[in-house]
Amino acid sequence: MTSSHIRPRLVELTSPRDVTGVSVRTSNAREGDPATAALPALWGRFMAAGGLPTTVFSVYTDYESDVHGAYTVVLGREAGPSTSGERTVRVVPGRYAVFTSTGDMPAAVIAGWQAVWAYFAEPDAPARAYTTDFEQYEPEDPSTVHIHVAVRAEASRERPVRA
Repeated sequence: MTSSHIRPRLVELTSPRDVTGVSVRTSNAREGDPATAALPALWGRFMAAGGLPTTVFSVYTDYESDVHGAYTVVLGREAGPSTSGERTVRVVPGRYAVFTSTGDMPAAVIAGWQAVWAYFAEPDAPARAYTTDFEQYEPEDPSTVHIHVAVRAEASRERPVRA
């Protein structure tokens, strides 16, 4: 399945979720160049500190502007006590378009984000909110990523599923 054929389902996140973990400030332009990409090193730090014993979240927040601007990524677990160097971020309630991508990692994540960008480039797509987006990884299914992209409530026509 090519990334452009991954279609989202719309869900309503009814309560906030706090995620604590390691973080980095980056941009899509930076991540597009292996010489400057920050996310592989972030994953390396996270895995060295204990890896995937539970559900893992990679939260995208503090958007400078849109897909072209800088953002912060917090890679971790649902909030617990933070340790030195960790940050806690709140995933805001609201509507999310959820894209599911399966395969070898990180290729499945890359394919999933390519599907996100293709979907939101369509003229009838809802508008992204650029509040908090997140990837969700389950330890029992390590070859699947669920990418949740916040959409503006007034711009989404479909009725969401409550999550």
